[in-house]
Amino acid sequence: MTEKVVFLTYRCQICNRFIPRTEPFFEGTLELVAGTNQLLADESTPERIAAELQALTVAIEKADPRKLEEEVYLKRQFRLCPMCRQQLLTHLHLT
Repeated sequence: MTEKVVFLTYRCQICNRFIPRTEPFFEGTLELVAGTNQLLADESTPERIAAELQALTVAIEKADPRKLEEEVYLKRQFRLCPMCRQQLLTHLHLT
């Protein structure tokens, strides 16, 4: 009985080019977490805080849950060819 050898082929997720089996590729994860620079001021009253929380609750209820989630946390995995990896690092000022 002969066994078949299966080779996976990948595409770069930036340029969409097939990455040959003989060429290295790079796998990455992009993870973005929302931050905030909005702090409650010391002069905030309990009434003002309650009003702000109420307004925030109304806005959240009206928002698209998927879009709202991505505004707070986003995680994506991707595969890149060597050229696009270098371009990404250059664009992010990491080289």
